[in-house]
Amino acid sequence: MHFLLTDTRFSGSARVLLSNFGKGVDGDAAWRNTVGMLQRDFDKEAGAYLAKGEFGTIALSGKPMDPRRIRGEELEPEEGKLLLADIAGTSAPRGARALAALDTKESLEKAWRMNPRWSLPHEMLARHEEKLSDKAQRYRKAAEVAPREVRLWRLAAEAFEAAELPAEAARMWFGAERAAASAGERAALKEIRLAADRKRVEAEEEERRKVQEAEARELQKLKDEAKTRIREAEAKANAGAGPSTGKVVDWWDGPKPDASLQGKLLRVDCLAGNQMRLAIGADLKTATLLKVKDAGKIVVTGNGTVDLGCGLQKS
Repeated sequence: MHFLLTDTRFSGSARVLLSNFGKGVDGDAAWRNTVGMLQRDFDKEAGAYLAKGEFGTIALSGKPMDPRRIRGEELEPEEGKLLLADIAGTSAPRGARALAALDTKESLEKAWRMNPRWSLPHEMLARHEEKLSDKAQRYRKAAEVAPREVRLWRLAAEAFEAAELPAEAARMWFGAERAAASAGERAALKEIRLAADRKRVEAEEEERRKVQEAEARELQKLKDEAKTRIREAEAKANAGAGPSTGKVVDWWDGPKPDASLQGKLLRVDCLAGNQMRLAIGADLKTATLLKVKDAGKIVVTGNGTVDLGCGLQKS
């Protein structure tokens, strides 16, 4: 810590580094983003600094502390006296320790308010909670009050896992990893944390899969219901109607003339006033001449296109 705070390369980043640790940022990421190196590299330099035995100093700012950054809590006069008595180790009957010994939810609430830096009331309150999420939050508070207690972080992590809150459980495992006293314990807790992260990702993917399957089932249900309604409507419309035995003819909504003429269109004579004269037959000598008063009313049906150009028509 002395090396971190006095070396000019790191002293400006110390506050941010400690803040990141407090927020649960991953260790390697916190060191790399603030100090610019991994912790193992920093530890090597710190070891060399310690072995050298020359401990430097650094000039500190003479500016006063910002009171807005100091968390305070106002106590009633009687509560202040009880808190001081508890810190002094006295056995005041109304002290925090005496209240905790009663082991009721009400007494434990009073106990931790009298001594906010005491983790035991929070741990005991967790045993009184029925909801798993509330129990986990109590253990979390106990671990935050005593951040060096690996046991409390583990209790909080296991409680969050039981409450099926894997993201919170992963944060608690990271807290336990930071509080570990040895490299071996830290490595073991890191494996547990990574496993918790994998479990969280798998749980999120499983939840997404369930949502997608539910949406697909709902969509298929709507399609099936629509098909059923269509079939019911068709059956209702066809109820009592026998099959048709008449000749099937093409549908026609156009004019219905009282006479017809069959033959080959040989020639079209374009006349004044948008009139036409059509020569229809086997040849021009015997063709029937059909006068059309309004060429715009000629309707051509069938496949393809027909161009009634003036003059002889192509075969």
